[in-house]
Amino acid sequence: YKPLFFANTVIDNITYKVFPSISYGGYSENTNVGLAFSTGKRISLLVGTYHIESIFKHHNTTELSFYVNLNCKF
Repeated sequence: YKPLFFANTVIDNITYKVFPSISYGGYSENTNVGLAFSTGKRISLLVGTYHIESIFKHHNTTELSFYVNLNCKF
């Protein structure tokens, strides 16, 4: 295990949000690129991954994850 360095930002549009991120360290020896999309205001759906580079180089991948988050504001 190494110290984890993680940076992310939010690109906000009227109808959706994009969350790009980059990380290095932790349990992985590689630099990881993440990307998530969110839509909705009162009820929002967030879909993303922390390892988008594994989708493109799948022959030598050690990790692949997706997540889905549903939020409802009352």
